[in-house]
This record gives sequence, structure tokens and C-alpha cells, in this order.
Amino acid sequence: MGNHCKIITEGIKMTKCPFCENEMKEKMIEFRKGVYVKGEICPSCGEEWISEKEFDKIPVVKLERRKIFKHGGSLAIRIPRSYVKHIKLKPGKEVVLGIEGKKITVEKV
Repeated sequence: MGNHCKIITEGIKMTKCPFCENEMKEKMIEFRKGVYVKGEICPSCGEEWISEKEFDKIPVVKLERRKIFKHGGSLAIRIPRSYVKHIKLKPGKEVVLGIEGKKITVEKV
């Protein structure tokens, strides 16, 4: 995954890998799970580079602590308004819940 990408100054295009000097290829790079940016990758050594402009497009992940409370026979958490606005959730709409290791994920359908 590309969270080890190097950032290059806007307007500079990497044509050759600075480490192994092979031709770079344009590719969508997965910066972190589910977050893709346009970049350049060396097919030989795997070095990944993205521009400052593409880096600025990467959403900031803000982690917040929440208390779990009982709701009927289930457990529940409140979703912060900023999260709701960011992914445009609406009351009554479906989401997909998942488990990744020790994390619970929520995705808009």
C-alpha cells in the first residue's frame, strides 16, 4: 500500500526511478485502505511517488473516542455530525458493517 509514497514538487514528472533508473509508470496508488491517488510507480523496485496536489486530496482521518451505550437489546454508538456530513449519511439509509481485525467498519451503501 502506498502510505510510504514519496512526495514530488508539483509540475515535476518522474520519468525514471531515482533508485534503479527504470521507467516509471502512471498508476492509481492505494495510499491507505480505500484511498486512491494518481501517482507514479517503478515496476521494478516498487517505489511510489505522488505529487503535492494529489497528496492534498487525501482526506484527513480524524479519530474520536465515543462511549458505547445500550439501545434495546443492542449496543450503539453515536456518529459525529462531521462524519455524517463527510460521507453524506441520512437517517433510515442502509450501511454495511464489517470487521477488519479489531476494527469495526461502516460503509455507505
